[in-house]
Amino acid sequence: MWNYTCYLCGANTDDYLCKENCKQIKRIIELYGIDSVRESLEFVFIRDTEPIKKRTQAITTKIQTRSQTKDNC
Repeated sequence: MWNYTCYLCGANTDDYLCKENCKQIKRIIELYGIDSVRESLEFVFIRDTEPIKKRTQAITTKIQTRSQTKDNC
C-alpha cells in the first residue's frame, strides 16, 4: 500500500528495510552488536596503507615459476 525507500540500500520497498538483504543485516547486528559488526566490516573491506604497499610490492616483484628455473632444452 505504501511505498518506502530502504534506509540501507535505497531500494523501493513496502517497509523501511528490504525484506531479504537489509533485514538480514539488521538481524546480524542484533545478534553480534553494532560495534562488532562495524569492526568486522572495517577489517574486511577497509584497507590501511601498509597492506596496500605490501601487496603492490608483491605484484611488482617478478615471481619465478618452475618452468623458468628449468634449463631450456
